[in-house]
Amino acid sequence: MSEGTIFNAAPGALFTERNIANRFVSNDINSVSILSYAVSELGVGHVIVMGHYGCGGVGASILPRPPGELSYADGALQNWIEPIRHLFQTSTR
Repeated sequence: MSEGTIFNAAPGALFTERNIANRFVSNDINSVSILSYAVSELGVGHVIVMGHYGCGGVGASILPRPPGELSYADGALQNWIEPIRHLFQTSTR
């Protein structure tokens, strides 16, 4: 289901950005550029970080890192979700 449907918003009323496991990384130029554009150019006043049930990125991050040498793409994905994996593995909850 889209964000527009969830919030019953007219087309163009929401500015959205998606990535694997819905991570925001403050030193990621893509994330920072999108947030900066939304706030300074579009006048966005509220930012919502929203996930969903059954997120594949989060699901992958709770599994152990695959053994052996990974392809460039698989390695990039594993590096992206590694902070979530670390949080999951070290959490006392």
